Amino acid sequence: MILRNENSPSLHWKLAILGAAVVFVFLAASNIDLPGLYYDELIQVTPALSFVKGPLQVQVFGEAGTEIGFHGHRLSWMTMGYLGALKTIVFVPIAAALHLGPKSVRYFTIMIGALALIAISAFARRFLGPMAAALGAFLLATDPSYLIYCRTDYGPTVLMMLLKGVALWQLLVWWQTRNSWSLYRAAFAMGLGLYDKTNFLWIVIAIAGAVLMVAPRSFTRLTRQEVMRAGCLFIVGCLPLIVYNRHWPPPTWTALKTQNMMARRGETGAPRSFPELEHRLMQRARVLNNLFTASTVNYVRGYLAPRLAPMSVVFFVASVITVICYMLRRLRRRWRGEMLLLLATFLIILFAAVTPGAYEGHHLILSYPFPHLLVAAIAIRCMRLCSQMRKPLGTIAAGAVFLAGVAGPVTGSTLRYRQVMVQLQKTGGTGSWSDGIYALDSWLEQYDSAQPVVAVDWGIGQPLAVLSQGRLHCVELWSVHDAAGYQGLFNGPGSRYVLHPPDGTHFPKARDIFLEAVRVRGLQIHLVKTITDRMGHPVLLVYVLSRNIGSEPLSERQGTAR
Repeated sequence: MILRNENSPSLHWKLAILGAAVVFVFLAASNIDLPGLYYDELIQVTPALSFVKGPLQVQVFGEAGTEIGFHGHRLSWMTMGYLGALKTIVFVPIAAALHLGPKSVRYFTIMIGALALIAISAFARRFLGPMAAALGAFLLATDPSYLIYCRTDYGPTVLMMLLKGVALWQLLVWWQTRNSWSLYRAAFAMGLGLYDKTNFLWIVIAIAGAVLMVAPRSFTRLTRQEVMRAGCLFIVGCLPLIVYNRHWPPPTWTALKTQNMMARRGETGAPRSFPELEHRLMQRARVLNNLFTASTVNYVRGYLAPRLAPMSVVFFVASVITVICYMLRRLRRRWRGEMLLLLATFLIILFAAVTPGAYEGHHLILSYPFPHLLVAAIAIRCMRLCSQMRKPLGTIAAGAVFLAGVAGPVTGSTLRYRQVMVQLQKTGGTGSWSDGIYALDSWLEQYDSAQPVVAVDWGIGQPLAVLSQGRLHCVELWSVHDAAGYQGLFNGPGSRYVLHPPDGTHFPKARDIFLEAVRVRGLQIHLVKTITDRMGHPVLLVYVLSRNIGSEPLSERQGTAR
């Protein structure tokens, strides 16, 4: 395998990589309150808050039978069947030290994203050289989807990126220095990544598979002792996941099957034919392109996303150049590094294709940063080739390559991210992403804060729990299957019921069950608060109930707030 065995990079390359991290933090932290705190970015935050403050008056995510106690504090070590509690554990000090809100939650994930960028650059410096590492860092730091997904930890993403970067970096340190402890650290990081989310297994297999196809003799360097110790540390890293799956059938497998049955595209199993596999591969490739264009962002509306981004074009060109050069026998050895990056990208796309339901942006972002590093590596190769030409033609050609291969994608990505943020400032976020959740929390805490708040739809309870620091008594009933789930609440007066408008409801069946339960009990429903987004569209509706037709409790508080 071709590695750049260069001396430590000079200070200006280190500063360039640090500059990329600063640019990333600056872009990601702009308008940090937008969009509104989102349900999924908080499902591992509320357990940390509960661990610090004691039981909250809201449903805290955690798998049954996975709770552990520590001096009277309880914590589940599995958030969901395929999602560990690594972020919850890491976030506990933040929950203990800071007032939780969009700043504390998002600055935390942005800093992890910056650390991931630095770890990836450390890997790239050893693998491709300092110039390619610096260019790749800027390509990734300005990628609109990397910025957006790290900002809101959609997926979740940031710990996956950090652990991937650390694992790649330490694997390369082991290869170049034969320091076994670097191998062990890489194995432990991969185990933690698998515990964090089970689809991290794609990354582990993709890296191993790419190395096996490009440089199969690399594995002969491993000693039996190193294999045993690295394997043990990998198991230690993902031990909570292993313990959780000690029963048959494995709960993680059951959870994934349940999730796959809910796949909106009807992908209820692996591809059964080559045409079906081809169709899924093309769909996943389009999603990767949509990541480059930030078309997967679902919390803005009212703008036309581009079909292609400069990054999409240069990645395609870099892939073609890599394949052609690798096919030439006399060049194959020198192009193994670039081919490894391309194969790792393809294998992750392939694993997403054969996994039913893995068709969203937060699945395909697992291929990052391989496309960005490939583009940077090819750009450096082409620039060096051009520099060998007669001056000034060579200088002009190298400059053109830099503009087209690096400056163009960086500029295009930055402008695309700015377009998304400008639109976000106009709307405040769409649906469950709306910043109207802040107005709702303020209103609920101001009026009758001791009364229960019943979330009849998904996307409401967790943000209210975090924004109120656990003070609000939130009951989530969007998953109830019959009207009996409401009877206990109906017996106690004063509950506030929060719904989305009909056209923005995630679980219409839960809404119908609630309205049917109200009708069966002969109760009257009164709209007492309408929360709108910045465009004036209603996003959250607050209702109360009464037993008499003429009574309208809280009617003096009716109104609209943004």
